[in-house]
Amino acid sequence: MRAEHIGICVPAPISMGNWYRDHLGFEILRSGGDDAEGVCFIMDSAGKTVLELGKLAKGPPLDPRSFLPLQLHIAIDCDDPTAEAQRLMAAGAELIGESPRNAYPGEKILIRDPWGFAIQLLNRQTKLSQDSR
Repeated sequence: MRAEHIGICVPAPISMGNWYRDHLGFEILRSGGDDAEGVCFIMDSAGKTVLELGKLAKGPPLDPRSFLPLQLHIAIDCDDPTAEAQRLMAAGAELIGESPRNAYPGEKILIRDPWGFAIQLLNRQTKLSQDSR
């Protein structure tokens, strides 16, 4: 078995999907409706991770600012996290700071997208997919 997608209830799914397309290189696989009731499926540039951004008709969307960044975040692998953080902040993201160093060496910077969702920009020396299991 394999994961097909990860669904997240967000306040503005269409706008968020468009921002991830325009600034993070995600591809919009399927999108419909508007920010009030729409859904947007986006896939990363590697073609491996699909996110469903949607809004439930009943119940509130997720409040991403109510979570600490490392409790809930999207990790994006990139060559230069510092440069990418600067570029994304110019597009409306907010700098949180450096992510704590841990067992996986590599530069890690935390930002929030314009809707408050945490993004960890990282460049691991050894990619997770290369780790021996």
